[in-house]
Amino acid sequence: MNNKDKRVIIIHGLGRTALAMRSVAGLLAKNGYLVTNLDYPSTRMNIPELVKQYVVPAFENAGDAVEISVVTHSLGGILFRYFLAHHADSAMKQRLHRVVMLAPPNQGSQVPDQLKRWAPARWILGPVMPQLGTDADSMPNQLTALETQGFPCEIGVIAGTRSYEPWFARWLDGENDGKVAVDSTRLAGMKDFYQVKAGHTFIMDDKSVHQQIIHFLQHGQFDHEL
Repeated sequence: MNNKDKRVIIIHGLGRTALAMRSVAGLLAKNGYLVTNLDYPSTRMNIPELVKQYVVPAFENAGDAVEISVVTHSLGGILFRYFLAHHADSAMKQRLHRVVMLAPPNQGSQVPDQLKRWAPARWILGPVMPQLGTDADSMPNQLTALETQGFPCEIGVIAGTRSYEPWFARWLDGENDGKVAVDSTRLAGMKDFYQVKAGHTFIMDDKSVHQQIIHFLQHGQFDHEL
């Protein structure tokens, strides 16, 4: 099987557009993958609505690709987990291959815990932001409760350890990328985990992250010798 039988769906993060992931899209295309760089209005709907209206169609329109892999940034990882838990049928699960999550708030983030108290933040970031906190009812923790049987695909997580946003970092415990703590990116059942000296907002443009994305998609693990 060559890479032209393989599609990679890219899902960007909160407050961004598909343009934010253009370097990843170019990287994947250069390596021969079919690429879907999903664009969606992240600040206008909640997670279930975003998945139903944008993520589900992206997977339904994946064409005849034998394997479907995914690269996500931040919120994109939660959208994929929601899709997997609530929408992916057995046929789709059999086609899912590997997933690389960049800076995902897999256990929620303390930043939304603070920002959701402020009306301007809720207005700017929309209904999805309060869903990404660390309380028991947050979407990441709801999904964790549904994932006890593991995943039908191999998932690798890349966490950033460089913070350029000290006004957010002061709310985070331990090492962080400015918006998500390293420990909060971890996902029970993930295949591999890698840390990189990059900040949350532009982690997808880091050259070492590009190397790790391709390595994981090809081998199912990160290159820890880099």
